[in-house]
Amino acid sequence: MSIIAPQGLIRYRKDSWIRVWFYTLIFAILMSASTLVTVIMYDGLSPQEKSVIQNNTAITALPCAIENAVLICDTPTQHTYYDQNNIVFHIDSNPTLQTSDYTGLRYHFVIHARDVHVIFSSMIVETIPIASLDSKIHQLDLSFTTTTETMFFDAIFDSVNALVLSYRPLWGPITVGFRIISALLLFNFFIILNAILIRSRFRVIPFKQLYVMLTYATSLLFVVLIFDSIYQLNFILFILFLFVAFRQTSRLALELQRRVYLNPPKE
Repeated sequence: MSIIAPQGLIRYRKDSWIRVWFYTLIFAILMSASTLVTVIMYDGLSPQEKSVIQNNTAITALPCAIENAVLICDTPTQHTYYDQNNIVFHIDSNPTLQTSDYTGLRYHFVIHARDVHVIFSSMIVETIPIASLDSKIHQLDLSFTTTTETMFFDAIFDSVNALVLSYRPLWGPITVGFRIISALLLFNFFIILNAILIRSRFRVIPFKQLYVMLTYATSLLFVVLIFDSIYQLNFILFILFLFVAFRQTSRLALELQRRVYLNPPKE
């Protein structure tokens, strides 16, 4: 009805909040479908991501090696290999790990002794034994005497992929949940904005009833946003569909105007 005859939505103006929110939630879940598929199908870093990481990694010969899953250095060594997009990778062979060296709202992955420590704002949030990572990283010459850059990156990428995939049950639901919440906020932004604009003309209509009717009337906009999230619509096509979607709410507003003028409130 919201697509064919939005003026008929007036009959549903007294629907409950729960029913309306559940209706919106269905569209939010559909909008997150592409994110859900991406999470399920994720099998590791893409070639493009690997290329970006390689181009931004500071490769240098260090007096260090990882032997039998333990970091060993001839002299105390600290080195940052990668620092991009709030993700930083270091090695640190000092006898005691000083978390105060790793500050800021960034995730520092620090290889130290037998572990990889994940540090955020000077706090260790996770510790992962090197022995639990891919076997390629258990034996790695960081002086690059016997190890080539290709072998180094293969070991890093395989370890990162295995680590990310092992934590998918944690970050997957969080990613999808964040997408659903973002969609709900976006939908409600359009609904509330329209409700405020229309209520400035029809103050006799309770805000709750306007919210309910406009939620249903905005269904076509939800559909447009869902298709855009899946297919990345052409900008001109997106604007065209957006215009059609907003036209539905305009038809509802015209019907509200007609009814208010035919039945003006009693003084």
